Amino acid sequence: MNKKIFLGIGILWIIIILGFVAFKEFTLKTGEEVMLKTMPVDPRDLFRGDYVILSYEIGNLDIGSLPTNSANFRVNDQVYVALIKEENYGVASGIYKKH
Repeated sequence: MNKKIFLGIGILWIIIILGFVAFKEFTLKTGEEVMLKTMPVDPRDLFRGDYVILSYEIGNLDIGSLPTNSANFRVNDQVYVALIKEENYGVASGIYKKH
């Protein structure tokens, strides 16, 4: 009896793990790759030395110039940015908040 329960739990965990892998693989196979423009910053830190921080142009958007479904955005709101391709890069074409 204990062997059957142990085996059943093991099979359940294998199915769960394979499900996660299959979901991510499906996203990779059916999704579209988008390149974003970066703005590099080369900071110098006394303790860590030289390193690179990358920020994306899409991280700082002018909300007034983009179509939106909400008039008020607050700090830490979860938003979705619609992209269009211009010169092989993804450029923001709209910003939307999930209600």
